[in-house]
Amino acid sequence: MKTMLISVGGAEAPVINSIKAHAPDKLIFFVSRGSRSQISEKIMPAIFADLKKMIDHEFVVSPDEQDIGESTGVLLSEVPKAMRKLGCDAVWPDIVDYTGGTKTMGAAVVWASSKFPCQFNYVGGTERSKNGLGVVVDGAERHVTLQNPWDRLAYFEINDALKLFDCGQYANSAELFAAIEKKVTDERAKREFHVLQAIVEGYSQWDMFNHDKALSLFQKNMPRLKDISESECFYLPKMKDFTERTDFNFKFLQDLKAGGKLSWFMIHDLLANALRRSVLEKKYEDATARTYAAIEKIAKLQLQMKYKISNARCRPDQIPDKLRTEYAAKYADSGGFLKFGSIASYELLLHLGDIYGQRFAELANVRAHMSERNNSILGHGICVIDREKFELLFDDALKILKIEVPDLPVFPKFMEDGKRMMEKIINNDNVED
Repeated sequence: MKTMLISVGGAEAPVINSIKAHAPDKLIFFVSRGSRSQISEKIMPAIFADLKKMIDHEFVVSPDEQDIGESTGVLLSEVPKAMRKLGCDAVWPDIVDYTGGTKTMGAAVVWASSKFPCQFNYVGGTERSKNGLGVVVDGAERHVTLQNPWDRLAYFEINDALKLFDCGQYANSAELFAAIEKKVTDERAKREFHVLQAIVEGYSQWDMFNHDKALSLFQKNMPRLKDISESECFYLPKMKDFTERTDFNFKFLQDLKAGGKLSWFMIHDLLANALRRSVLEKKYEDATARTYAAIEKIAKLQLQMKYKISNARCRPDQIPDKLRTEYAAKYADSGGFLKFGSIASYELLLHLGDIYGQRFAELANVRAHMSERNNSILGHGICVIDREKFELLFDDALKILKIEVPDLPVFPKFMEDGKRMMEKIINNDNVED
């Protein structure tokens, strides 16, 4: 079904010519109070005489044909309603003609319609009255079909989506990319924005620990992203850097998901997530909770992998003689198994001569830092976690693992390298340098 929005002024010939040329199934006339009568008196009879059929139509009346704000506002409000009355599924017409009406009405039609995927039409002419300065002479009309200006303007609005991504607002960024994709009509642009939306959505899912969904999105769209980075870096100067980092992250994500269970990749990812919460959102409570969880999981994973011990279901005979009586008294459940937390896990690792137990023991204040988290609002108390408390516990985690910030997976940035940004902030450097 072909739908058309057309503005109407004092001259009906260009309007009639345009409608005959496009032969729409449904029509919406944008009129002033003075031009509305032309529809029934001149335009529709002429259309019927030529097309031999009546076209179902609606009206949108400008409250003030000299006020571009009023005219644009009424179009955005009333055209979707008129489309529904006409039985159309789309929100906006396929074809928009802005020839008729005042200059203000024509500008309003373009302004309002540029937000939607539609084709623009203007009726010019090969001959005008008043020595070429007046209106188009009847019979000398020439149709000019124009690209939706949004196909170009979208490349400016994309900057907002990039800024959202760089600020860690991955879901909002993905939504904006999706909105931009719907507005453009150029097929190449649609494909590019579709790929960017999918990759950004992948990062959004990853940031929410939905690794399966993120991996699926990356697998499907990485080849397309690489193609875009080669051909479209003129409007995204950091596109190649973004793509290279995303390709590196894709491989990390594959390793993370390979075992389908707790791994060192997962612990590194958890710490990277904590750092994003701190650096990008200043959510130190959330960042500290994630860091605490990572420290717990280090001991849990090492006990599992090296000693086949589960701290949720440990047999007493797996505990060294020096600790067995104490652990049996403190941690035995009704079935005779032992269940103990992170501090007891690290003590067990220390008695087993394990390197992670030794590193934990060498951190003089780690227990105090963990206690602060337990007393926080997201723990068991009401104390507030600030940046300093987060960084102290985060530094403990890095020292237990014996890694540095650059060893963690880093989400890219469109405006600045993500790894450099995180390193500067964690080192208290000036971000604006």
